[in-house]
Amino acid sequence: VFENKELEATACRSLIKESTGQPFYQAACLRRLVSLEGKKKTRKDVEQALKSDDEIFRKAAELLRPGAK
Repeated sequence: VFENKELEATACRSLIKESTGQPFYQAACLRRLVSLEGKKKTRKDVEQALKSDDEIFRKAAELLRPGAK
């Protein structure tokens, strides 16, 4: 359990980078990051995920991008 949202967001970003080849884990971390900080603040994180070679991670990012329903 994290003491604050900022620390948890930092951990999520680290886990996304460290979890290459584990798209479900990356997608879960990205979803948590967006829920912590909102779509506007995580725009760069989502845009980076949209460039992923992994289809699962990329599709998760498509659902999280600003303007997505």
